[in-house]
Amino acid sequence: MRSVVCGIDESGSHEAVTAAVNYCRENRTSLRLVGIVKDKLSDSTRGMAGERVRRSKTVSLELNRAAEAARAAGVPVSMILRAGNPVPELVREAAATGSGEVFYVSSRGLIRAALTRQPRRELVHLSESTLTNGELAAAA
Repeated sequence: MRSVVCGIDESGSHEAVTAAVNYCRENRTSLRLVGIVKDKLSDSTRGMAGERVRRSKTVSLELNRAAEAARAAGVPVSMILRAGNPVPELVREAAATGSGEVFYVSSRGLIRAALTRQPRRELVHLSESTLTNGELAAAA
């Protein structure tokens, strides 16, 4: 049984968790939650270590909340916490687990959202046929 991969960020990605849990229930599959602590240009090895730790703790908390929601819905769940760029990390996890389904929330900055006239946060569900680095990057 292949698992479904769901990306979790600092905001909790509630839309992605809900969609992934519903998909898992309908298809009787397990859920792999991937907590991703985003690398930021403002991070440094010296001065901003506290900020990185805060973000890591926030993602861990949201990861645990998502796992509780999945368990409450009767979905078998496993978790992992990673640091890096969300899209490549989700691609790696999907390849490692043999998953054909990936759920995550794509976030845009305020200016980018205004310029493109797209929402700041948008649910992305990618199926097996679209799990390539190029297509995932285009979706993000």
